[in-house]
Amino acid sequence: MGLMEAIQRGKRPMPPRLMIYGTEGIGKAQPLDAKVLTPCGFVNMGDLKVGDEVIGSDGKAHRVLGVYPQGEKEVFQVTFRDGSTTRCCEDHLWFTQTCRERDQGLAGAVRTLRDIRLTLRYGTHFNHAVARVRSVQFAALGCTLPVDPWLLGVYLGDGCSSGNVLITNPEPDIQRKVAASLDGADACVKSGGIALRVKAKRRNNRPAVLKVALAQLGLDGLESHEKFIPLPYLHATVEQRLALLRGLVDSDGFVTNPGAVEFCTTSPRLAKDVCSLIRSLGGSAKTVTKTRPTFTHHGQRRTADLPIASSHRSPTTWFRSLRRNISGSGPCPGGRSGTPSAASNRSVGCPASASASTRPIRCTSRTIFS
Repeated sequence: MGLMEAIQRGKRPMPPRLMIYGTEGIGKAQPLDAKVLTPCGFVNMGDLKVGDEVIGSDGKAHRVLGVYPQGEKEVFQVTFRDGSTTRCCEDHLWFTQTCRERDQGLAGAVRTLRDIRLTLRYGTHFNHAVARVRSVQFAALGCTLPVDPWLLGVYLGDGCSSGNVLITNPEPDIQRKVAASLDGADACVKSGGIALRVKAKRRNNRPAVLKVALAQLGLDGLESHEKFIPLPYLHATVEQRLALLRGLVDSDGFVTNPGAVEFCTTSPRLAKDVCSLIRSLGGSAKTVTKTRPTFTHHGQRRTADLPIASSHRSPTTWFRSLRRNISGSGPCPGGRSGTPSAASNRSVGCPASASASTRPIRCTSRTIFS
């Protein structure tokens, strides 16, 4: 039995270690403006050429071997349980596990989107699941970041810089870690009992190094609803991104009853950035909005909408704070430490009504990893 035949029949005891685009000529097809993840970020499918590198399901860079125009085809939007989406035609191949295959311990099989749509549900549940990508290794490895990633995460959650940089967090272990993460030219003093004010050690009318670095990143003076994660941090090393996530969770994160982690913010952009950060670490996350009680602003009655980035079954290694590193967060799926296992699945939903207009399509092939 050939490799592709074995994959399609789902007879292998372990999932075949193929890249998401598979081998040459097996029918991977997406619209030209579909976003494809590369070591330098997302690019349009139509901009890829032979020799370029794209991120595979192992999180590593793999070289494009061929590009094949497919003419115009009907395009569908595929939506996963965490809210992430992609677009492809009905001939696009996916490696999925059905509910029955998961129950029987089978590896799954390669299926077209057409096949998935015909067997979309199993009773009241979505039938197909796709393994998540492992932690992405971007090209900017080892780059110097102006602010310690964990400290930046805490600042995005609990900090402000309208004057001096002020980080408001009552937890002693967080305060000690903040002081230890500062540049040697900066110092922090307690303000009001629960806040730390960051200043330059020398009184020379110069701002703190942290405040200058925040200005370089475009974060200085922003209000809470304007905050975001700078791109260099979203494309940093796995260790740096994990430290950033720990800082975010240690500041404005909490664990829900089933062991999920929620990060609360008034900034919709920051909520989306946190989801992107979690997904780049092999996790699953989505953004939801919770409505808070009304309030009065300049004589007008308003309702507060709170964007929340929520991650399902997050590992304990996402927490630096001793108080927040509680048993409710649970071990990461698959038993791996550091980041969630790629064996964790995302359910696929693709209703017929999601079909879009006819679009130009192209296929790519790329290397197989062992």
